[in-house]
Amino acid sequence: MANDEPLCRKCGAPVMADRNVVLPKAGGVEHVDCATARKPLARVVSEPAALNCLACEQPLLPHDEVVLVGHDLVHAACHGRLRVISGASGPSAHRDARPRVDDPFAYVELRMRCEEIWLDAADARVRSRHLRR
Repeated sequence: MANDEPLCRKCGAPVMADRNVVLPKAGGVEHVDCATARKPLARVVSEPAALNCLACEQPLLPHDEVVLVGHDLVHAACHGRLRVISGASGPSAHRDARPRVDDPFAYVELRMRCEEIWLDAADARVRSRHLRR
């Protein structure tokens, strides 16, 4: 064996004979400096993601009055701007009055796909009526 010197469990450096050491209960050897040093945090805590109001999309600040709508937070002043989707009930029925699809080409494509689905569903209903007869 090329290196017979024990290694410190914390820093991994060899423990010299003239250094003070600690023998932890878990086994091994540690420098006194390493044993008394504060252990670094296991995870880094970053800034929490900025929460935005569902209605106005402005950031929610700690001093703002907020209302919980479903799982979303809304400024108390913006709560009246939300509308209820027809036929729905409960807190999940509240949505912003603005359309979610901003791109006009994507909106037209979405409408075309929806119409295709509606026409396919109508064809399936007609075929099922003929099969019942």
